[in-house]
Amino acid sequence: MYIQCPDVIKASRQFLYSTDFAPYHSVYHKRWSCWVLAIYGNQFEPGQLHRNGFDLIKLSKELEEAGFIIEGGGHKGTNSIDVFARKPDKGDRDAIG
Repeated sequence: MYIQCPDVIKASRQFLYSTDFAPYHSVYHKRWSCWVLAIYGNQFEPGQLHRNGFDLIKLSKELEEAGFIIEGGGHKGTNSIDVFARKPDKGDRDAIG
């Protein structure tokens, strides 16, 4: 499974510390257009309504608690998290005992 979502901590920091105070109606007003969309989603397409917030550690822990094995993930120099996870297969269960 591949999950990509905003890092709520990084996006919140960007929102709080944004120095772009262009007029509110401007498409370049990053505080209210760009960073709020990163936190809440654009809500126009499936998967773009963010109901929870994660950072990499929280998302990985939640997936592991749900029984997934984390195979990779991280930040790609952006405010997004990428996580690759899978359900254990028979070989994983045999190795665990």
